[in-house]
Parts: sequence; structure tokens; C-alpha cells
Amino acid sequence: MLCAAAYAVVGVVFDGGQLSGHGLPPLLRPSLLPLILLMAPANYMLRFVKWHAYTLRLGFTRVPWRGNLVVFLSGLGLTLTPGKVGELFKSWMLWDRYQVPAARSAPMIVADRLTDGCAMLALATVGVALLGRGHVPYLLIGGALLLIVLLRSRSAMTGLLALLARVRRLRPFEQRMHDLLDSAQTLLAPDMFALAFGLGVIGWGLEGLIVFLALGMFGYSFPVGASLLVVASSAIAGGVSALPGGIGAAEGVMVGLLLWLSVPLPLAVLTMLITRFATLWLGVAIGLVALGAAEAGARGPLADQT
Repeated sequence: MLCAAAYAVVGVVFDGGQLSGHGLPPLLRPSLLPLILLMAPANYMLRFVKWHAYTLRLGFTRVPWRGNLVVFLSGLGLTLTPGKVGELFKSWMLWDRYQVPAARSAPMIVADRLTDGCAMLALATVGVALLGRGHVPYLLIGGALLLIVLLRSRSAMTGLLALLARVRRLRPFEQRMHDLLDSAQTLLAPDMFALAFGLGVIGWGLEGLIVFLALGMFGYSFPVGASLLVVASSAIAGGVSALPGGIGAAEGVMVGLLLWLSVPLPLAVLTMLITRFATLWLGVAIGLVALGAAEAGARGPLADQT
């Protein structure tokens, strides 16, 4: 409700001679709106394929795909939590319904977000390459790949865990930290990473077209590469900010990039609103419906007898 009120305030402020007063082009292609609203759900389905592949790779073969889909979608309803920590609720749901140990399922969430981040960095890099502007995405994707190499290094991570185990309060959790490491390294194996990264590029690439389609509704010609850069960069900024849903950071970066790319201010603001409602708010709505279905559903069989 607070976020909706904030959007309303932004709308009123810009409406003073900006949005409805002048310069806003007429809606020329409203038929693109249904396509815009399909982009994010298509990404969710591709991300679920990755999520279920993680489940199977870790040996939780008794988690049915339908139940796992409800668990995955429920996490979308908790996107509006600081740093998206609410997504850890998915681990609790897997334990509550299928007795999947949280220490083994939590790395699925980390790997999911890490591979999504790499995919968005790759799309931003593609956008920069097509536009021929800037080098920051190249450096960021290099840093992300270095992080994955470190996570895959058994000696480096074992040494880090040994240092953490020296902290008195962390000693009781040493075995759980090793379980987390084992699961994380399994999920970041080359074949799994390639699958997750590929699905992420396709899925987030679909969301990256939303700005292109939104501007197209008003007859504004905008490069596809620029659309990928705007959506990917705003999503990364929202995630790094750790704000609930990235609210404020994502919108600011999106409008700023659109202005940098010579989109008129009223159209940039309207495009941002359409994009955020078609991604963040649509996802939250789907997640809350799934969360209600999960709470009403029956518990499943034992998922992992080991």
C-alpha cells in the first residue's frame, strides 16, 4: 500500500504539466500490451525449469513438479522484502512439506540469484556492445565469473569455512556450513551453470524487451540493445540496493538511462511505470496467489530419505 501511494505521488508530481499536460504521444499500438504482460510470466516459467533442475540435481526426487512450482512462485510474493531475504521462505516450505533439509535447499536460492545476476550482466554487456557505450558491464561480468570460480574452488572455500569455524558462535553450525558448500558447488557445476545461465539469458532477455515494446505502443522507435541495457541495469541496481523490491533504485536507474538515451521525460516516466507494473507488481500478485494456494494445500511425502 505504501509503494502504491509512492507511485501515486510520483504520478501527481509529474502530472503537473509533464505526463498529461504536454508532449505525451498518443497510444498507437495498444495490441502490444498483452504481449508486454506475457514477458515476465514467461521468464518465471523458465526460471522454474532451472529451480526444478536444481531440486533434482540435489536428489530431492520426491518433490513433485506441481508442488515445486507452487513453492517457487510463492517466493515471488515475498520479493518486497529487504534484500529479497523473504525468498528463503521457499526453503522453509520445502522442509515443511517435503522434509527437505534447509541447509541443502538454501543454496538453490543463492545459485538461482547468482546465475540470474550473471545473465542480466551478460544482457547489459550485449546492450552496451550494440550501443558502443561504456565498459562497466564488462568489468562486472568478469567479477561475477571470478566469484563463481572461487565458489567452485574446494580449497578456497574450505579454508574460508575453517576461519569461520574459529568464531565461537559459529562452531555449532560448522557441519551445516559444509552442507551449504557441498550443495552450492553441486549446483555450480559446469553443466548446471550452463543450463541455468542459458535459461536466465533467454528469460531475462524476454523481460528486457518490455521497454522496447512499451515505447513501441506510443510509436517511439527504440533499439532492442538499449532496451536490454535499461531493463538489466535497473534490475541489477534494484538487487544491489537491497531495498524492498528494489523500489526507488530500479526506477531511478531506468528513468535516468532512458533520459541518457534521449527518451523524452514524460515518456521515460510512463515507460518506467509500465515496465515495473509488468514485472515487479505482476510477479508479486502471482506470488501472493501461489502463497495462498500453498497454505491451503496438503503436505507432500518425504522428499529425501537420506
